[in-house]
Amino acid sequence: MLRKLTFIVDNLNGIAKTRIINITNFKQSTIFKWLKRSEL
Repeated sequence: MLRKLTFIVDNLNGIAKTRIINITNFKQSTIFKWLKRSEL
């Protein structure tokens, strides 16, 4: 029971981390595109 709970918590943490990474990557790429556009 406890092992199952820790497994679920680990999965949720992993999902949250990947989401945060995806969001930061998306923000960085949009900022980069915007900067490139403003240079032109």
